[in-house]
Amino acid sequence: MRILLATHGSLGDIKPFASLARALVAAGHEVHAISSNVYESIFKDTGASFSAVGPRASHQPHEARSLSRKLRRASPRRQIELVIAHLQLRDVGTLADQVRQAATGCDVGVCHAAAFVAQRVLAVAGIPWASTFFYPGAVPAPHQPRLELPNLGWFGNRLVAAAIGCYLRPVRRRVEHALDQLEPPVQATSHRRVDHSVRPLGSASPTLNLLAFSRYLGPMSHRWPTPAEITGPWLDPHRAYQPDPTLQTFLESQRPQVAVSFGSMGGQAEETVGLLLAGLARAGLRAVIQRGWAGLAHEEPPEDILFTDYVPHSYLFGQVPIVVHHGGAGTTAAASQAGAVSVVVPHAGDQGGWGRRLHALGTAPRPIPRQRLTAEALAAALTAAKAEPMAQRAREIARKMVAEPGPSAAVLALERVAHESPRSPRARRS
Repeated sequence: MRILLATHGSLGDIKPFASLARALVAAGHEVHAISSNVYESIFKDTGASFSAVGPRASHQPHEARSLSRKLRRASPRRQIELVIAHLQLRDVGTLADQVRQAATGCDVGVCHAAAFVAQRVLAVAGIPWASTFFYPGAVPAPHQPRLELPNLGWFGNRLVAAAIGCYLRPVRRRVEHALDQLEPPVQATSHRRVDHSVRPLGSASPTLNLLAFSRYLGPMSHRWPTPAEITGPWLDPHRAYQPDPTLQTFLESQRPQVAVSFGSMGGQAEETVGLLLAGLARAGLRAVIQRGWAGLAHEEPPEDILFTDYVPHSYLFGQVPIVVHHGGAGTTAAASQAGAVSVVVPHAGDQGGWGRRLHALGTAPRPIPRQRLTAEALAAALTAAKAEPMAQRAREIARKMVAEPGPSAAVLALERVAHESPRSPRARRS
């Protein structure tokens, strides 16, 4: 069968789709991915074809740093609005045309939960589509506690969901106004009433909802949107990754205890580097620091610190007992699956929720929001992260997570959808 993958956002939103593309191609399916032009290289070795959609970006790291600075100063509602406007609302008509062209001949689509334009285009075309969630708190399940908040019970959680809905109403109206420029979705052929309303945190699909997070990290609900499949995270194995000689020598000679990765979080690079070096020195720990989109660097770093470009998390995190990261869904899953203790420094969005969740699970000290990061706070968190009970708990969760199927479960679910869809009588496992 021919499958369209539609995603956008930061690296944590893109790389899981590349893992899914690789699994689908390995299962014999034809895959076409669409996203920003700067992510074409991520899909290059997956076997999937790729089309760039949306505004063309030539300096994405610079844009990411600028957006990151705005997000840190914004309210939660404004953060969501900024991200949606940046990725989808600058030229809805053109984006819809690009998605429509890419979807031609597809049997089924897989969309990021917040890829509202792609969802609408597929619904108009009558193509069954799955919605993908990387974060339990974004799943539209009113009985489920948000990841950031305690479980208030059936009634309390519904009240919280209603309050969040009211709080985000201006964002929803802005997106719906933009989507009104497009055709309305076709009517569902099943007896169930299909809800096509926009939810700024992520819209559920009437066909299939892929919950691409670990059941051992996120709080689980018995009332997920139907139908739903909890697959586990879509992590990309490092396969036969060979570190460059500089990294290999550092790992062998220094035996670092810490890896630092803030991914596509940007801004305040010089200040961040200073805080990291001071905190690591106070804690007496050696570290590998990934430069990331912020461009973290130092002209003359201490001999027990190495700055490096991107290294697959599945490889790097397996070399160290502690990972300092921003709390993105993919990085959180990779650190947890590697059995590393996390020190989470949330920058925006769901990252604070993941930090609090890991702390509640006993695999991380309390998260340190980026705006409150100091050398003293980082050193204290790193010292706490060295405790054996925390390390033991991290290893216990890792042993459970490695058994989760991840993308392979999503492949099976999508094959079921394609075979059951009236639109895809020819869909088959090639």
